[in-house]
Amino acid sequence: MSDARERDPAAAAPPAWRGYARWTLRGALGAALAVGAAWCWDALAHADALRMRTLFVNGAFERVGEAEVYARLRGHLAGNFLELDLDAVRADVEALPWVARVAVRREWPGTLRVEFTEEVAVASWRGQALLNAEAVAFAPLDPVAAETATLPQLTGPEGSAALVLATLHDMRRAAGERLAPIARVELTERRAWEVWFADGTRVRLGRRDALARLTRFVEVAAPLLVPQAQHVAYVDMRYANGFTVGWRGAPATPPAPTGKGKRKRTDV
Repeated sequence: MSDARERDPAAAAPPAWRGYARWTLRGALGAALAVGAAWCWDALAHADALRMRTLFVNGAFERVGEAEVYARLRGHLAGNFLELDLDAVRADVEALPWVARVAVRREWPGTLRVEFTEEVAVASWRGQALLNAEAVAFAPLDPVAAETATLPQLTGPEGSAALVLATLHDMRRAAGERLAPIARVELTERRAWEVWFADGTRVRLGRRDALARLTRFVEVAAPLLVPQAQHVAYVDMRYANGFTVGWRGAPATPPAPTGKGKRKRTDV
């Protein structure tokens, strides 16, 4: 025999007020939590524990002045530790000349760490600025600074710094260590290349096949001219079968001929 009994559906359903009460209670709890969180945050924001207390700055301080860095940071230190804009701190320090990269982080409680690396100058550009390894000008050229005299001087049309710096590296590999260091590389407005060595020798390479002509200078012309480098004003390698030499004065011993018959320059 079955014990199943018929029930009134209306009697089985919970009263409607219970559902309303449940949602009302949940809303009240949520509002209370939100108000409590806002109150806690406001309290923390004004607590002395969250004031900036310690600042660590790590860097070489060889080209970057310590006073300059702290001057850039001072305006960020008065605010709340949690509200500190790390991107703004990083941007302000990176704006200093000779600063390459900056890392900024917070450490609880109330500590800010700033670490920076300095730029490394690899060349001067157009007698006006210093270049880093990415061919980016990062600081004005100081013509009286000691390190400026040892940097290769690069010159070229506006926007050609990366090309000229890359060509300097290629020319160094082509020249090897058999000659004086390369002191200057110039790309003229007509896109012709010229290179100066530290002993004063100037080599005209023209607009085409500059590296091949430099290699020919190293292998053919330089062995003849290096003993008289002090008399050589320039060497013109823009010839298919030889080269010409401009002298500062009469050479002690003229170099041996480098080609037969009349030589014709292949470009200018």
